[in-house]
Amino acid sequence: MYKRQVLSRLNSGSGWLAKRLKEEKDDAKLTDELFLRACSRKPTAPERAKITELLKDTPRDELFRDLFWALLNSKEFLFNR
Repeated sequence: MYKRQVLSRLNSGSGWLAKRLKEEKDDAKLTDELFLRACSRKPTAPERAKITELLKDTPRDELFRDLFWALLNSKEFLFNR
């Protein structure tokens, strides 16, 4: 049930992520926001480099939805709650 609720919100056109994708055109700033929201920290240099690399071949909306989903499912997120 949790998984469906989270996925529903991530894919919602009116959710936080959808709004930020429309408003924030700077991918580095949006990446920072996702990490701060989920992990209470900014991404490391290797994490940022990987996201930048993935953005070259992945649609922006898809990448940030997948990234947010991964962060929300990380052990780091679970311990920050």
